[in-house]
Amino acid sequence: MLSVLAICIGACLGALTVFSSFSAEAIGMLGQHRYLPGFSTAALHLFGSLLLTLAGIRTITFFITSSV
Repeated sequence: MLSVLAICIGACLGALTVFSSFSAEAIGMLGQHRYLPGFSTAALHLFGSLLLTLAGIRTITFFITSSV
């Protein structure tokens, strides 16, 4: 049980640091008046994360429904 908790906490903190790095990169570009790269980076990350979240949900749903 402790190892599952450690993995969950590690994954959450890892995701938080990745998101913070992405945010800092996008804000840095916007602060340098590099609007097209800044907004493009933000849009690609947003739509990419939504697409991969949908893929994850569908994968889990597939395995749950096929194992019954």
